Amino acid sequence: MKHGSTKTIGYKINNDIAYIPDVKTIPKKTIKKILNIKYLIIDCFRTKEHNLHVSLKETLNYINLIKPEKAFLTHMSKDLDYNNLKNKLKKYKNIEPCYDGIKFNI
Repeated sequence: MKHGSTKTIGYKINNDIAYIPDVKTIPKKTIKKILNIKYLIIDCFRTKEHNLHVSLKETLNYINLIKPEKAFLTHMSKDLDYNNLKNKLKKYKNIEPCYDGIKFNI
């Protein structure tokens, strides 16, 4: 995966969780490896495009391609207000923004 011109890594845990917190582009071969994963935790830096991180629109496109059971947005800048983002995501039943201290029951 790429974070601008730098390579970055994500984690796939027990075929249940994909953790991709710091990314701009995800290669097709990586997407194939995590298709239909149960939980996807993915970068969502801000609404405007950025050269090192995915924007909200790009993140939603990746979620649409990967088709996780549940997606959690992380690595958000101060430009993405949690409550405003939560309202924007209401139409997506399987997507929610993370927050500091969030706990997952898996």
